[in-house]
Amino acid sequence: PSGRLVAYGEDTNGDEAYTLYVIDAESGEYVGQPLKGVTSDIEWAGDDYLVYITMDSLHRPDKVCLHKLGSDQSNDMCLYHEKDDIFSLGLQASESKQYLFVRSESKSTSFIFHLDISKQKKQLEVLTPRLYGIDTAASHRGNHFYIKRRSEDFYNSELVACPSNNVAEATVLLPHRESVKIQDFQLFENHIAVYERENGLPKITVYGLPASGEALGKLQGGREIDFVDPAYAVEPEESQFHSSIIRFRYSSMKTPPSVFDYDMDSGVSVLKKINTVSYYLHHLVLCYLEQILHVLLHISLCL
Repeated sequence: PSGRLVAYGEDTNGDEAYTLYVIDAESGEYVGQPLKGVTSDIEWAGDDYLVYITMDSLHRPDKVCLHKLGSDQSNDMCLYHEKDDIFSLGLQASESKQYLFVRSESKSTSFIFHLDISKQKKQLEVLTPRLYGIDTAASHRGNHFYIKRRSEDFYNSELVACPSNNVAEATVLLPHRESVKIQDFQLFENHIAVYERENGLPKITVYGLPASGEALGKLQGGREIDFVDPAYAVEPEESQFHSSIIRFRYSSMKTPPSVFDYDMDSGVSVLKKINTVSYYLHHLVLCYLEQILHVLLHISLCL
């Protein structure tokens, strides 16, 4: 978080079990001993702690651990052990960088723990409970958690928010809609960008948010980002939480993969990067050949 330390993983076997090193960026010296057998899910929990995930003998991510820099890995605290082998663990930081989220998920169910980085005592607390058939994803802004929730009844998902000090009190920001699927969302200091799909096409809708600490209500007055092509693909890119700029990747049959910055205040898009046509044609050919191979494989299985 201070920018002084750099953590990186090294995999020399191709099994995605990494050895993690920490380097002091100013001196170039290694800090402590490397951590062995960790996954790519690694996050800072302040300047002195790392949170990481390890795998069982079947390469299922099953344990999330807390490491204090300078200590031996054998002394690391196991924050949670997922013993049910149909569930796997994932780890991510909120856009605000104030919380870490540990997500345990199966094919149809997921539940989330949160860890407050600012607290001296590092421990996981339940954000969303384990309920069969309920799938959740979360992030944080101000004094609220934002949660995308999908169930058998709300199959296109709904977006809710709850106070960080009372996670049982939920406010619906975007209700479930039969014709619009909520795929993802990105939080910013003053905005939320919702990635949706309607009539088979993806779209991004941007909403302004009240100041942190103010009451939240149903999202209204959203602005859709305009896309010129009749059919296209759009995906989120890494953006800065304290900025009014959202970055996304866009492509279509006539537009090579491109990166745009969109100003959520002014509504202006700026092209930042575009792949060369030769690369794009090569990419299309590979996709086309992959589809042909898939069809031939399907035919051979049918025969």
